[in-house]
Amino acid sequence: MTGELLEAKLCPGNMYTSNGIVNFIQPLIKRSNDKFPETLLFLRGDSGFAIPDLYALCEKEPVYFVIHLKSNAQLQRLANEYHTATVPSDVSKTECYFEETIHQAKSVIEA
Repeated sequence: MTGELLEAKLCPGNMYTSNGIVNFIQPLIKRSNDKFPETLLFLRGDSGFAIPDLYALCEKEPVYFVIHLKSNAQLQRLANEYHTATVPSDVSKTECYFEETIHQAKSVIEA
């Protein structure tokens, strides 16, 4: 929200986003908690950060978090159940809806 860069790390272009993310985020959380113990932390990430170890870290600390997942048929079905399509009253404004649900991705196993 402040636009302040807290930390940066350059990685090879062929390295997946989530590699080492817990080891990268954990010291940031500790430093923030030590310096600002009354502040609630919020982590926002893209689908590259959607790994169980990061979820566990955020829940343990606690850190509020939102991970943007890539759309798929299962997630689209869940979204449609929560919010049916409506015509917006003002198309110049963006509407965002947030819900919490449990979703287990299917594993892809190659034969």
